[in-house]
Amino acid sequence: MVRKIKAKLVLRLRSEGLSGRQIAAQGLSRHSVAAVLEAADRAKVTWDDVACQRRVKTDPLSSLEF
Repeated sequence: MVRKIKAKLVLRLRSEGLSGRQIAAQGLSRHSVAAVLEAADRAKVTWDDVACQRRVKTDPLSSLEF
């Protein structure tokens, strides 16, 4: 079964200063957290960009949704 990655949560926690490992401790895999952060960095997307949006794709080829 495939689970949706809580990318919006990852970006919010990153904006609060948490590290990737600290974010993963919230119940996400470190691999998923790293994938979200890398995709967001590539697309230059921050928490401020997605805070009020329901769904945002960080990369047109990415399956990560916010």
